Amino acid sequence: MTHEAAEQAAFHIRTVHASAFQKLQAQGEIRSPIRDITIMVENCRKDLKAEGLVEQADALLNLTIGDVDPKTIGVDGDARIAEDLGLNPHGHIRTLMDEMVLDLRKQAWDGNAEFQTGYQADALGAGALRKQFADFLNAYVKATHYTEHDTILEYGGLAAAHALSETMDVDNKDRMGRLAYGSYTTFLAPVPGFTVIHAQARRAGMRVIDLPTISETGFSPTADTLSESLDDVPQKSAAILYLTPMNNPSSTVYNLDALTETLRLYTKLQPHGIILNDLAYLETIDENKAHAVMDIFDNPSLAQRTVHLVSMSKMFGYTGLRCAALLTKNSEIHRQLQVTSQVNLATISIETQLQATALWQHVSRSTRQSLFNHFRKRQDALIARLNQHIHSQNTDGAVKLFDASKIHTEVPMYVYTRAAQGIDPMDIFIHTGIAGIPGQVFKDPDSQMVRFSVGKEALARYH
Repeated sequence: MTHEAAEQAAFHIRTVHASAFQKLQAQGEIRSPIRDITIMVENCRKDLKAEGLVEQADALLNLTIGDVDPKTIGVDGDARIAEDLGLNPHGHIRTLMDEMVLDLRKQAWDGNAEFQTGYQADALGAGALRKQFADFLNAYVKATHYTEHDTILEYGGLAAAHALSETMDVDNKDRMGRLAYGSYTTFLAPVPGFTVIHAQARRAGMRVIDLPTISETGFSPTADTLSESLDDVPQKSAAILYLTPMNNPSSTVYNLDALTETLRLYTKLQPHGIILNDLAYLETIDENKAHAVMDIFDNPSLAQRTVHLVSMSKMFGYTGLRCAALLTKNSEIHRQLQVTSQVNLATISIETQLQATALWQHVSRSTRQSLFNHFRKRQDALIARLNQHIHSQNTDGAVKLFDASKIHTEVPMYVYTRAAQGIDPMDIFIHTGIAGIPGQVFKDPDSQMVRFSVGKEALARYH
């Protein structure tokens, strides 16, 4: 088969898979679009290989799920990054981590040290690990000092957000009663945003209100949209304002003025409301911007209203670890979260805590920054490749695929860009073999926006 014939055959196979997905989507059969698109791309890859189109199968770029594959780092970059992150089981750092885990086990066995294999009655997690989370957050604040006593461990960011949602909803129903002001807790969240959290809040029985945002504010909520959304929310009821200042999917950082005004109005209109501040990508963005964002939260009043969510997955490139922490200076919220943990978990597993403790100890901030810098190289490579497809040739002639004027890259894990007018994001996969997630999945009203994740594929080899 000639190269041209192979490309035409691959184009046909991609079209078949994409069209089948679009049909299911139109019928309302797609329940988890991010994972379903991810699976669709891999099934397409299998069919290409089955037809002997190995080159075309290998050229597919599955940039859908926000995951990290450490094995690909050495393909398009320095393999020592994965070793220094402790992700290569043959590397020196992994050896040191394993030795530390064993040593902690021996200490627990030989004495009364932490990391016992039984239940933890307080359900907070090991103090040493909680302190590591607190120390991380303290590097970004000056006036507020967090300790292990302000910290509770959770199974990753999603579990942490769910724990807070459940805690606040139960407390609201106990405090307000089911007749006075309604029994619901209001969950306010900007869109486009990490809508899995929205779904969790809805399943927890909350009333979810989307806060529309625009790119000019870094997709931050604004005081105007917040005011409109709170019109029919009783002040005496409970509310959670969910924020992702380093935003997934948009790869932007909130505008500081917009964020400041939003928080000022929220604390005024919702005296019982709290703020869930998701810091999954705090360390990945420009350091000055990270400090500027955290300065806004660094005062006694907001500290009492805020629960910070710090998760390790993206920082350490270890997305399967599932370890996070909720940190708050509000002792009552902390007590309620502890009760939720005692009821639901009796704290996260000792295995997870041991691995996380070793990671904090042996993986330096500079090493983590080397991972983020590598992702930035992948962003550049992807943008260069997308620019090659401003005009892409197929049997019908030249097709403009991308609007090169709208590209967001502040969070190195993602590229958020716009398909050309009239181009469905799935058409991009058909024409180029590059698969992303339509912005509409994240409730972006602009149907042309697409998020690409750069954590898995060795993109820099194309640059």
